[in-house]
Amino acid sequence: MFDSVDPRQSFPNLELGMLKYWQEEDIFKRSMKRREKGEVFSFYDGPPFATGLPHYGHILAGTIKDVIPRYQTMRGKHVRRRFGWDCHGLPVENEIEKEHGLKSKKDIEALGVAKFNDLCRNAVQRYTKEWKNTVERMGRWVDMDHDYRTMDPDYMESIWWVFKQLHTQGLIYEGHKPMHVCPRCQTPLSNFEVTQGYKDIQDYSVTAMFELEEGKETKEGKEKKEKKNVEKTFAIAWTTTGWTLPGNLFLAVHPETTYVTVKSEDNRFILAKDLVEKVFAKRAFTIEKEQTGKELVGLTYKPLFPYYAEQFKDKAFRIVAGDFVTTTDGTGIVHIATGYGDDDFQVGQREKTGILQHVDIDGMFKKEVTDFAGKHAKPKDDHQSGDKLIAKWLKTHDKLFASESFSHSYPHCWRCD
Repeated sequence: MFDSVDPRQSFPNLELGMLKYWQEEDIFKRSMKRREKGEVFSFYDGPPFATGLPHYGHILAGTIKDVIPRYQTMRGKHVRRRFGWDCHGLPVENEIEKEHGLKSKKDIEALGVAKFNDLCRNAVQRYTKEWKNTVERMGRWVDMDHDYRTMDPDYMESIWWVFKQLHTQGLIYEGHKPMHVCPRCQTPLSNFEVTQGYKDIQDYSVTAMFELEEGKETKEGKEKKEKKNVEKTFAIAWTTTGWTLPGNLFLAVHPETTYVTVKSEDNRFILAKDLVEKVFAKRAFTIEKEQTGKELVGLTYKPLFPYYAEQFKDKAFRIVAGDFVTTTDGTGIVHIATGYGDDDFQVGQREKTGILQHVDIDGMFKKEVTDFAGKHAKPKDDHQSGDKLIAKWLKTHDKLFASESFSHSYPHCWRCD
């Protein structure tokens, strides 16, 4: 009844034979035709970039994507399957930048944005033939003859239509969100992109001294003994991003943590009790008093840097509560720069100071930061240099408690490193 089976089969030859049969009999299009009056099942497939050849990740995802439309088609539904190409964004731009030796946004502007866009458009479908061969060889049923491109006006118009519907319904609002930024590409990176680029590097940490305004601590000392030179009291905060210190607006403490006032070298220092031994390992000290973080909230301090002192004098430069503060490392006191980091941003929103960004999207200190204006906060060729500049300034102005080199995991842009 059946033809005899040869046990010595070549599976690739069997697959190629099946593909040839599908092509000769136009099986895919016929299956679509048979279901065109059936219930529509919409399947939205995130299109790939065509600037590179397909790899294992595309093949695996494409196979999974193929299963769903086949299953729904077998249930009698009509499932349109048009292959698409993602033409926007950094993958295309980064490819052109490499090919034409463009190192920065300024280079692109010098070349001309229109010309740069034309180069990107021409590169978008560079590998479409190779993609078509691979997708068909996988046995995936998808229409690649009537593909779409995200750069086509009708596609872009459909996206703007969707956006308008959301806006009309009051679902769009303007706001801010902390995101990682690549200063070389001058663009934000999604959380997914950031996770692809973590690397262990040798970095530079800074512990800064924030002098308290004459308040609880210094008044007590003054009442005990009238002196011309009253001992200063500092809250000390450790940070692995020294370059953010010129943008400091607050210090955060955990309200339930126990803090101590330590006397050392003719000054007083406030930090978490659990971290005293570690922080003062190489210094003589005596503990004078204990207090909770809640008791410290509200104390004010002198601005660490002068650049934004006048602008924020009535809103900032005080100790606030923060449930995110830990005593795992550092001093148990966190320096807050509202333009950098999610916790910092939320504090700025809560305290109604808004966002202070003293570094531009290109990684350069802004002109208001006069001592460092035009210098790169985290240059690729010497990533510690910005932090060391800050530490040097603090030391010159008697505001540096400690600084040291240390190893930690730091995010890098996965496109340009």
